[in-house]
Amino acid sequence: LDIFVCGDQIRKGAALNAVQIAEKLL
Repeated sequence: LDIFVCGDQIRKGAALNAVQIAEKLL
């Protein structure tokens, strides 16, 4: 169960990073 939680956290972090990068590019 911890593995799934960690994976979800990583996905959320990657999504936030992608949004921040997109905002910088725009």
